[in-house]
Amino acid sequence: MLAACASPVAVRKTAPVPPPTAPQMNSIRTAHIQARPGGLRIHLLHSPAVDTLLSRAEEDLEMAHYASAATILDRARKENPDAPDLLQARAEAALGLGHMQAAAGFLSQAMQNVPANGALCVRIWQTAWVLRTQQHHPAAAAQALIRRQACTGQLVPAVSSQPDQHP
Repeated sequence: MLAACASPVAVRKTAPVPPPTAPQMNSIRTAHIQARPGGLRIHLLHSPAVDTLLSRAEEDLEMAHYASAATILDRARKENPDAPDLLQARAEAALGLGHMQAAAGFLSQAMQNVPANGALCVRIWQTAWVLRTQQHHPAAAAQALIRRQACTGQLVPAVSSQPDQHP
């Protein structure tokens, strides 16, 4: 009877979701190009200190220094914890680090205050598309593309649901 208590228990482990590819991450960085010219441009007001931190974090994101960007953004968020641009950038850093659950949490917060259109809206929904594609949730990824389309007023290009491709 004691032998039964000592037998190993089979634990089902799910394979970790790998971080997005460089082209996928680049699709987030360039998503603002798709924002409709002449559309509503939202420039969020931050203190000069937060603007400086955000600029430094954006440089780190551009160079794929995701851990450094995350640290800087966490500092900036202490002053503006609900700012959608800071939350989106923090989600991007988490995504680059392969922290999918954290990325989803930051994106969820950003989506609560996302502008209806413009560059930030596009970037948030492009980040959501990359995240949901990496997690192999094709229906949710397709919904993110529809939401991104609503930000730009443009048609969604044909895309593959494969995680190694981007729109």
